[in-house]
Amino acid sequence: MATIEPAVAKLEADYNHFFENTGLKFCLAYCAGLETIGPMVASFFFNRAPDLMRNWHEPTTYLWLWHMAEEYEHRVVTNYTLRELCESYWYRVYGMWYEAIHL
Repeated sequence: MATIEPAVAKLEADYNHFFENTGLKFCLAYCAGLETIGPMVASFFFNRAPDLMRNWHEPTTYLWLWHMAEEYEHRVVTNYTLRELCESYWYRVYGMWYEAIHL
């Protein structure tokens, strides 16, 4: 049976490498790229919630939708912080691109 431990170990090693060797600017751009995905997933769930969650226990549905709403906050915080620290639009695009290829 396959396990996720090797993939988790690789990601952990990669993230440690990023933090130790690339600098905080790159790490923040990477995070901003990752957090850009969240609102797309959240939008999908909000638009499809009645169909997807019809048989879910009601408190679970609300908790999941609340969690999805937080994805917008994560994106805003990382993108605004990166924009304040790094005015380069293209560096932000690079972070999104790198993150998408990496994962």
